[in-house]
Amino acid sequence: GRRAREASRLMSRAHSGPKDQALRAAAAAIRREASHLKTANALDLQAARAAGHDAAFVDRLALAK
Repeated sequence: GRRAREASRLMSRAHSGPKDQALRAAAAAIRREASHLKTANALDLQAARAAGHDAAFVDRLALAK
């Protein structure tokens, strides 16, 4: 929590250019790794169901399409 608060303070003072660049880089990484992320999410969903978690929990765990 402390590290997140500190990062939040730093980000609030950062110029929009670097923040935009970081967001574009994150979006590109998500697109590049989409197949891997979907596969990992499917395994997470399977494990959650096997562990007996309720449908609402499993639904929140699922990545949106």
